[in-house]
Amino acid sequence: MKRLLVTLVLVVVSASSGLAQAQSQDERPASIRVRTDVVVRWAPRWVLQARETEVGAVQRFWHRVDELPMTLRLSLDADRLMKGRIGVHLATWGTLDLTVDTEGGIAAGDVALGYVDARLGKAKVWLGRRFITWGPPGGLHLDGAGADVDISHGFSVEAFAGRPVVSRMLTSTGASGNLTQPTGAYGGRVSWVRAGFASASAAYVQRWSHGLETDRVVDVDFSARPSNWADLNGGATWDVRTSRPTQAQIGVDLVAHRAFRLLVLGSYVDPRALLPDWSVLKAFSSMLYTEAALGGTLRVSNGVHLRVEGAYRRSWQPDRQDGETLNGYRIDAYVRGVPWGGRPGYRVMVSRRDDGAMGYTLVQAAVAFETTRDLQLAVELSAAFDDALEREAYVGRLSGEYRVASAWTVGAALDVSRTPTADAEVRGLLRAVYRRGVSQ
Repeated sequence: MKRLLVTLVLVVVSASSGLAQAQSQDERPASIRVRTDVVVRWAPRWVLQARETEVGAVQRFWHRVDELPMTLRLSLDADRLMKGRIGVHLATWGTLDLTVDTEGGIAAGDVALGYVDARLGKAKVWLGRRFITWGPPGGLHLDGAGADVDISHGFSVEAFAGRPVVSRMLTSTGASGNLTQPTGAYGGRVSWVRAGFASASAAYVQRWSHGLETDRVVDVDFSARPSNWADLNGGATWDVRTSRPTQAQIGVDLVAHRAFRLLVLGSYVDPRALLPDWSVLKAFSSMLYTEAALGGTLRVSNGVHLRVEGAYRRSWQPDRQDGETLNGYRIDAYVRGVPWGGRPGYRVMVSRRDDGAMGYTLVQAAVAFETTRDLQLAVELSAAFDDALEREAYVGRLSGEYRVASAWTVGAALDVSRTPTADAEVRGLLRAVYRRGVSQ
């Protein structure tokens, strides 16, 4: 693995060093953005405990434990440093349980993202921890190195190699890094872009962990705009090990009228691909499904849009000829008003879904408005319930944001909810954002 990383960096540097002098440097000023969030969340939980009685019998009982974890998130994005050559990106978090629950751990933390990138002519190399958006379904969290080289005529080549990030869950304090299992991954992608017309890419990624090969996938996607009234997009992920698709999607977006858009979408999903081979949950894999959807968006007036989308879904258990096939559907409708002419913005959505075994309904409503030039408030309400009224959830949120100065913004939010897992839950959010450009 080390040889592969060193070779990758040396090849990119040598290939691009001759182009570095010919290309003009980015004359835009450097920019630095720092953001920090503080989240305080309270929710009681019930823990099953056991104790031995005086006669030697074991008595089990439920014990309530209050948790009050406070999470601090800090992110830094610095671009175009050193005359546009260097970028530094960092996102980290730490959690402390204010109730000092010593049974489950009182603190945790980790680095979500942390990498440095450098522009060398037409190449851009990076080193550290980052998230790869292409490849396996859901992307890939990686510690390693990679490069992206612009060739010519819209073509570019990307490559990476490293160690996937593996976490272990703790209690309310969250997950932390677990480096006890051997794992690795590498991959590459070739992309082509013609601005305003079309783009396409093809990628290959291989990953292994716990001594097992977990991914060997080919990922392709495309988008095109053959005319001003039609957009095409699609993609698919193919599992080389099983010789069948993991997921696929194709869609057509048509401008039927200047006030009406029509969307036709087809998709295929294998949820089992999201689980590694060593996971015990693989034995309880969910059903595969295909879905065909048709939707339309109508512009009622300036800033007011109405959208309705319906879909038919067919689900079945793979590798079971006697398995039952379920026929389901979903219907989504919402109206959205964007802030315009001093009016508040709002959104109301109603969603009805049925997978063939159980149906449920989701209702959401939100409104956002400016009380003053520097103060913005928002209210959100949502409710979800199934047909049998056995699982219900209700959530309300009040949030606000205030601009203290040109570079400082503070915000706060309060959530109150009732869910199938909590009779009552209160969550609070405090946030401060600092952002300022730096010229060099």
